[in-house]
Amino acid sequence: MGAVISRPICALIGLLYPAYRSWKALNTPDHEDDKRWLTYWTVVAGVNAAEVFTDSLISWFPLYWPAKIGFYIWLQAPMTEGAMHLYNKFVHPTLKQHEDEIDKALQNPTKIAMDIASHAGKLAEQGVAVAKAVDALQAAAAMSGHGKNTSPPSSPSLGPASGPSHVASV
Repeated sequence: MGAVISRPICALIGLLYPAYRSWKALNTPDHEDDKRWLTYWTVVAGVNAAEVFTDSLISWFPLYWPAKIGFYIWLQAPMTEGAMHLYNKFVHPTLKQHEDEIDKALQNPTKIAMDIASHAGKLAEQGVAVAKAVDALQAAAAMSGHGKNTSPPSSPSLGPASGPSHVASV
């Protein structure tokens, strides 16, 4: 199953269905369903954040998309309670351990945004500098005759296009 078909299925199963179920949960007096869907969204947020870094590395593996669809189903299914398992085993302990640090960092969201923008700007400047250096190296290599020759390889001259200019007689 290719990404063209799988991405919309992932969006339907992993985002749209849970969003609708969350809306339904918010409109009931029972708070257990609220907890279930808040847990799901907390786990999915962590998974999506990790995918920013891993998706380009692993999305080309065979069965990636069917596995991802299965993972979303596992997270949601009442029989498996996958989201609750991941939350209790990884998310909650990690957030609890770093809660004070996170709260302190989030006290000034403007500073966080400025730090991120500054870091992104520095990365962009470095990228431009690297691109300029590569261009300069390629130009220097081309001028010295050590650059890549992009023209087709030349064959030894056989004379005019119609063949050799002289034929040996026997």
